[in-house]
Amino acid sequence: RWRPFQIAFLLMDINSIVDDQSPERSIVDLIWFPTGGGKTEAYLGLTAFTIFYRKLAYPKQSAGTAVIMRYTLRLLAAQQFTRAATLICACEYIRQDCAQKRRRYPAYPLGKTPITIGLWIGGTHIPNKNEDADFHLDKLRKVSNYYYVRNEKERHNKFQVLKCPWCGTKMVKDDKDKKLVGEWGYNMSGKHFYMFCPHEDCDFTKKLPIQIIDEELYDAPPTLLFGTVDSWLVWNLTGGKVHVTDYTNASRTMLYNIRELEWDDKLLQRLNIPKAMLPEVRNSSEIYGYVGTGDVQVPIAGIAGDQQAALFGQACFERGSAKNTYGTGCFLLMNIGKDFIQSRKGLITTIAATMHDDVEYALEGSIFVGGAVIQWLRDELHLIETAAQSEEYAMELSDNGGVYLVPAFTGLGAPHWDMYARGSIFGLTRGAGRSHIVRAALESIAYQTNDVLQAMVEDAELSLTELKVDGGACQNNFLMQFQADIMNCEVKRPAITETTALGVAYLAGLAVGYWESKEEIAKRWHEQQHFIPQMNQDVRDANCAGWRKAVDRATHWAE
Repeated sequence: RWRPFQIAFLLMDINSIVDDQSPERSIVDLIWFPTGGGKTEAYLGLTAFTIFYRKLAYPKQSAGTAVIMRYTLRLLAAQQFTRAATLICACEYIRQDCAQKRRRYPAYPLGKTPITIGLWIGGTHIPNKNEDADFHLDKLRKVSNYYYVRNEKERHNKFQVLKCPWCGTKMVKDDKDKKLVGEWGYNMSGKHFYMFCPHEDCDFTKKLPIQIIDEELYDAPPTLLFGTVDSWLVWNLTGGKVHVTDYTNASRTMLYNIRELEWDDKLLQRLNIPKAMLPEVRNSSEIYGYVGTGDVQVPIAGIAGDQQAALFGQACFERGSAKNTYGTGCFLLMNIGKDFIQSRKGLITTIAATMHDDVEYALEGSIFVGGAVIQWLRDELHLIETAAQSEEYAMELSDNGGVYLVPAFTGLGAPHWDMYARGSIFGLTRGAGRSHIVRAALESIAYQTNDVLQAMVEDAELSLTELKVDGGACQNNFLMQFQADIMNCEVKRPAITETTALGVAYLAGLAVGYWESKEEIAKRWHEQQHFIPQMNQDVRDANCAGWRKAVDRATHWAE
């Protein structure tokens, strides 16, 4: 039962697959559907089409299909593996039927090569080699009493796939009513590991088209290799040798225990996510592998999440140092040092970019609408023609005239977290005009940043003397000055504002010895302009009180 958007997705993409001369071959589209909207089925439907089309149209060159599934959270991608494995079982079932001419399907020439799916991982989670798989499998086979089975599974079941994706039969032994029940769905054929379904009526009792041992993946690449875009990049750059992530990315999956620094087994079990899906977690700055051929081997030496990389690029290495990125939204991060802090103010505790396993933490607050409110003034209200004009209009006034704009177009983020808040303008009088609304929009970015900053100061029990800024909207001098005024601390704009790219470049440079230390990196940070608070405290208090009143009116609006 295909939904209309799924049919549209398939039809739009089929032409670029079947037509070698299609101009769409050089286009990469990001197609976004809300989580839960059925996009996985659309991707997998297209995957099945691509596999069969290549086998029919290019029987000698149909080696494989690469599918990148990018979700906001990695756990959402991991949860789709069972569906992908079921799809591959269905494709292989059809191929076998055609090869054996059982006549359930027309005798399509789909070849003799099985259609398979592979899952790549690091040696931390499952065996990289067949001999290691044989060792763990031998331990499982020797379990003869029900009271040993649970302990031995925790120690030696490194194979992750616990149920047959085709018929749902368990592939592990269990204890039930003080009896040992079930069968292992794992085996060795000579020196080669494989999986099978223990159920005698399943179509895959001899062998499942799934492979997870790295050694097998290298020797016989699967038709479909499943993963997310960052893992996919490192995997391909290293020729399929490395599947890793770093602490910063792992900390955002909601599956990683950032206190114990390990994947959380309880969460994985509760969400039915195979540990094998998850990459080995490494430092943000180290050599993970190499890309190149022959004598030219370039090290891959830096991995970091977007905002943590920006924090590093801003040289916020000291406890209490902070930066704010002014993009479509705003992302404020504060380095809180080596001690984990559980926020009481609705902030996220995350791991900062890490070197030498010396883990430091950061508090983060996300603002949904930052620079996007200026785009709204330009594109929807047509109050300005360019984003830069917002500064000119704001500077025409000495104050906001009592006008406040709360840009809660998609609710309010940190520290309010109100999904029912809605965008609102308050304080309009007959004397209010274009400049008042434009100024109120710019001020709203600074007010929201101040709300997050005050929550951070209370959580971390630290004072802030300066805020480093980056992102497109930080070029607006009115906004930066008002930000300094409303926070009552200096705002510093660096010479290089593309701090995410700069941060990960620093991490890579440190790993290969181009730079020696974070102290050297800190000396490379140069200021382009700084803004000193000039607002009277009474005015500051009155402005903030007006903002709080406006936010209070805008909250819970859509309940």
